[in-house]
Amino acid sequence: MAAQLDVKHFLRSLTCPIGLDPLRQAVNLFPCCHKVNQVAAEKRHGKIVEGHCELKERCVVCNTEVVDYAPDDTIRDLAGSVFGHEKDLESLPTHPLVLEQKRAEIGISYPGPSAIFIWTGGEWDKPFDSGGDLCRLMHFMSITDNSLLEGFRLLGYYGGQISLAIDFKKDGSFKKFLKSHRMFCSINGSYRTETLQELKTLFRIIALNNEIPADQFNQIRQIVERGACDPLSEPSRSPFLGGIGW
Repeated sequence: MAAQLDVKHFLRSLTCPIGLDPLRQAVNLFPCCHKVNQVAAEKRHGKIVEGHCELKERCVVCNTEVVDYAPDDTIRDLAGSVFGHEKDLESLPTHPLVLEQKRAEIGISYPGPSAIFIWTGGEWDKPFDSGGDLCRLMHFMSITDNSLLEGFRLLGYYGGQISLAIDFKKDGSFKKFLKSHRMFCSINGSYRTETLQELKTLFRIIALNNEIPADQFNQIRQIVERGACDPLSEPSRSPFLGGIGW
């Protein structure tokens, strides 16, 4: 739990408290030293004229009067690294933290709070014997309180097929949302894709409305766009010995 809280605090520290977007254009406010994006600073505090802000406004975080601000290259580089997957989206957009504008642009109404996911296990390039058809797995868990999605898994099988499985709130809202995208789940609270179209649609939904770690996002995007993984020969098994559990 402490580790999850630390991750939440770290990600929030790289998010502009005014625009709620990643601090890729961070400036340091003086004298309080809180960080906001430059566009937000210019709108709230005005431009810098002769070393002082045009407007006498207070910091939104601590209510201290801001007299000056300057670029914070360290925070800019760090936010660019942590949230760097957004520049590679192209056909598969992801969540930029400023949700409502993006949703309005594409006409999608996401029915609940977004999630910040962390990778919790599984390496795609290291197949394993599950005792069944499954041989590849990547697992992600939400660290956001009350997020609509609680976790998701990318699954790979010996024959080369792949699918996405998700866990979500059992209040019925996401089940109805899936139905509007022609995905019908019989179990409220979980769903696994069965077709390539469902796979790509569900990944677009996850990526558009939630934060996925940059390194794993790029890998998943490539796998989903390909629509398959490398097939493997199933291991021979003793009738008395099962595979490795997971």
